[in-house]
Amino acid sequence: MNAWPRDGSHPTQANRIDFNGRTEGFLAEHLGGRAEPFEESDEATATFPLKTTAYEYEAAQAMY
Repeated sequence: MNAWPRDGSHPTQANRIDFNGRTEGFLAEHLGGRAEPFEESDEATATFPLKTTAYEYEAAQAMY
């Protein structure tokens, strides 16, 4: 499952920063520690919440 659908195998800089910020916040919350404040970027293509099954994606529905 890919939260950044337009990246393929090479994430854009905006999406790398977005991923790192979300990861840092998650780790700080669940493992303790510090995290820099995270602000979502308009340039990042992340979509949340993630869909839970492959069938929820239009491309998968077209196959069935």
